[in-house]
Amino acid sequence: MKEVNIKIRPIEKNDYSDIAGIYNYYVENSNAAFLETNIDVEFVESLHKVALKGSFLIADNGEKVIGFCLLKNFLPMENFKRTATITYFISPEYTRWGLGNLFLN
Repeated sequence: MKEVNIKIRPIEKNDYSDIAGIYNYYVENSNAAFLETNIDVEFVESLHKVALKGSFLIADNGEKVIGFCLLKNFLPMENFKRTATITYFISPEYTRWGLGNLFLN
């Protein structure tokens, strides 16, 4: 990983706009985002509500949010109660810096 002071911390409401911006980059420039239209802060708030408690995290380089991740229940059935899906997106200029590994750890 390149040398930069990256902090992983829980999401805060004032991060919603930055998170929408990161996600919208992928809506507009790739097939990584399943949605076909841009999201807004209300959509990020809805993600925050369905994320497993304490799992919605952001990566912050001290100046801005550079990525985010969250866990959601995989399926709402007893057999899957200990499973989850992970979602993470990283600002394109910070890909290949090891942030995915930081989020997974």
